[in-house]
Amino acid sequence: MIKYKKIIYLIVLISFAYIGFKSFRIDKDLDNKQYGRFSDTFDSLIKYDKSAAEKKVDSFYSLALTEIKDTEQLGYAYYFRSILEIVQGKYDSLAFFLLKGENYAVQTGSEELQANYNKLWGHYYLKILDFPKSIDNYFKALTYYEANNKNMAMAEIYSGISGVYFYTSEMEQAEFYSKKSLEIYEKINFPQGVASSYSGLAMIYMFNDQLKLSKEYLSKSTEIRIQFKDTLEVIDNTLRLATIELVQGDLYETLKNLDYAYSLSIKNNNTSKLSDILFSYGQVAECTGDYVEAEAYYNKSDSLIKSKSIGVRIRLGCLDALAKIAEKQKDYEKSNRYLKSYYSLKDSVIGGDVKQKIETSRWNSVLEKQNYQQEAERQKYRNQRIIFFLIVALLTCIGLFMWFLYRNKDKSFKISQLEKEKLEEKRKLEQEYQKLQLRTYESELKTENKLRKEELQRYQLESELKNRELIALKLQLLSNNESLGTLQNLLKDNGMSLEGKILAIERFLIVNLDQEKGWEQFQNIFHKIHPTFFSNLQKLVPELTKTEVRICAYIKINMNNNEIASLLGISVSSVLTNRYRIRKKINLERAERLEDWIQSL
Repeated sequence: MIKYKKIIYLIVLISFAYIGFKSFRIDKDLDNKQYGRFSDTFDSLIKYDKSAAEKKVDSFYSLALTEIKDTEQLGYAYYFRSILEIVQGKYDSLAFFLLKGENYAVQTGSEELQANYNKLWGHYYLKILDFPKSIDNYFKALTYYEANNKNMAMAEIYSGISGVYFYTSEMEQAEFYSKKSLEIYEKINFPQGVASSYSGLAMIYMFNDQLKLSKEYLSKSTEIRIQFKDTLEVIDNTLRLATIELVQGDLYETLKNLDYAYSLSIKNNNTSKLSDILFSYGQVAECTGDYVEAEAYYNKSDSLIKSKSIGVRIRLGCLDALAKIAEKQKDYEKSNRYLKSYYSLKDSVIGGDVKQKIETSRWNSVLEKQNYQQEAERQKYRNQRIIFFLIVALLTCIGLFMWFLYRNKDKSFKISQLEKEKLEEKRKLEQEYQKLQLRTYESELKTENKLRKEELQRYQLESELKNRELIALKLQLLSNNESLGTLQNLLKDNGMSLEGKILAIERFLIVNLDQEKGWEQFQNIFHKIHPTFFSNLQKLVPELTKTEVRICAYIKINMNNNEIASLLGISVSSVLTNRYRIRKKINLERAERLEDWIQSL
């Protein structure tokens, strides 16, 4: 498993840097110059038609160099050209376009254009394994993009940072930034970016031996890549899948995927991945024990990338594998020759320069420490002198103060006593003033409480008088209605003569008129006690009848059903029927009491 893990590491590292390169998008907030209009077109073409994008870039690049010659135009021309170089996998010429374009970007003073170049430099340095420069450029670009909410560019940066952490084997950080990139791509609905993030996560899970999860993400990424006809990425994903199958020991599926990747490369005339494919063929041959064929594949792969500045990891893998094969064949001289080439190349990538940087940093640190110690000693000496002079000055001041204090002791004491007396007198005056204010406030409060009490008593007395008057009127009405009941009984008496009945009718009319007058009198007195009752009742329930309004008023003064029936000259059952109608009109619930609702008005 250790051997296979090394194989995975070599294969996967080469292809990982490609993650951040496929989702480039030119922002559309430029001026009305030609590059602004070109940016919109290039943005779509780079996603869906790379050949058309290449033609557009060539045309714009030529125009900017020969005719326009505007500094900002040239800066964007080289920027578009650099993106195209990355998309096509042409990293050998990329540094030239980046250097030229960055120079124009600095001349224009455009922060956005400079940030764009920082992003591309980050990609380039990641590809050539210069991690300190890569991460430095990424974070410079990220500062501008985050400040200006450039989501697409931020996602590209997160993807690149994830690649740096992957190369340095910090898988937790690599997974964290890859997921941040995926989150943004999904948010802005950019499928190609989503596919790149899927590929990155697949490689991380492959390295962590989570092969099932890695294959799942590779499948998702490949589906999107096929949809957008991204042949180069399809080849990459196929190679990664072949590596997983090789680790799992399925040589048939490994060869099937490698054959498919090889056919795609030949069909599309894209040889940038042939070295990776040949290296994988060599691994398969080595697993089957055919060392001759494996050696042939490794040599072919090595010869394809020997003259390039990238693909160092694959070449290291080839040299390491060739050395081991030679050792198994007991050709120790050849094995030693391969190992020398391996370590020489390895030192050129992560040896000499890195060691020199570390040594330089170490000596700089030592010199800084020595300078700091010397400065600390000098500062210590200066501080000691300052402290000495301060102590002398302080002792002098204390001596002078004691002399003046002794000399002016009596005078100071008298002044102090006088000030104390003044302060005491002032304190007493303030206390007297506060007491006077308190007494005034208490007097005003008592007067106000007395007036409120008298007013409350007067109100209670008036209310009591009106209630008594209302009760007296209520009794009068009850008496009248009782008389009315008596007359009605007399009318029903068949023993009475016609003249008697006529007299009874006359009396009934007189009494009825008195009853209406009694209701008016009751209403006037009731209005004095409850001035807003009838108006509020009319607003809330305008559909109440005259009889229902009277019943509500009688309930307000706590009359029972029998008393209400007697006053209105109706039966108790009629009163109950009217109460039911009132409840229905005001929409009372079964649990609510009519009396409570009326008393609340």
